[in-house]
Amino acid sequence: MKHIYVVGTADTKGEELAFLADAVTAAGGAVVRVDIGTRGATVPVDIPASEVAAHHA
Repeated sequence: MKHIYVVGTADTKGEELAFLADAVTAAGGAVVRVDIGTRGATVPVDIPASEVAAHHA
């Protein structure tokens, strides 16, 4: 199954990311939520910002 990555700053745009992820899921898509914020996420994410940053050291 293919995935749709919803990427954004979950610290300041958490509600917007959740809305988009829910819309994609409702349309039958498989979502992976990725945080690229600098502070703690305000919504659940699948890949936290710390994991993203670890690959760009």
